[in-house]
Amino acid sequence: MASGCIASQEATVVDVADGDTVDVRFNGSVETVRLIGVDTPEIHTEVSPEEFNVPDTEEGRRCLSNWAEKASRKAKKLEAQEVRLAHNGERGTYGRLLGYLYVENRSTSFNYMLVEEGYARVYESRFKQRSLFLEAQTRAKLNNRGVWSCN
Repeated sequence: MASGCIASQEATVVDVADGDTVDVRFNGSVETVRLIGVDTPEIHTEVSPEEFNVPDTEEGRRCLSNWAEKASRKAKKLEAQEVRLAHNGERGTYGRLLGYLYVENRSTSFNYMLVEEGYARVYESRFKQRSLFLEAQTRAKLNNRGVWSCN
């Protein structure tokens, strides 16, 4: 994944696929953006309890599915909003642009917020802000926030 961002531009969120994938309009076109550093539980496929250290039980899967929906709803609140998109042009799996979204006067990292509030785990990849994200994930786990309450 991206190690550093070189472009930062205003964008409008036009659609949300799930908690960690959004479509944004900038420079006159629409791009699908995979949020760097975060992984929310899946809503379109079977959830993976092992990725979140959640017991692979009906209760564990149900809890993660619930948090998948919550993460998606949180992201959907961004629809039609102006955000700041930071990226370096790198693309990940499925050709999606890898990037950070900044909200709330374009200064708060939505990616980081997802981890801090327990909607997502830190994605197993290299990226510039990884250590900050891991610290936020540790705090979320210790406080049983979000997906970490499923244990």
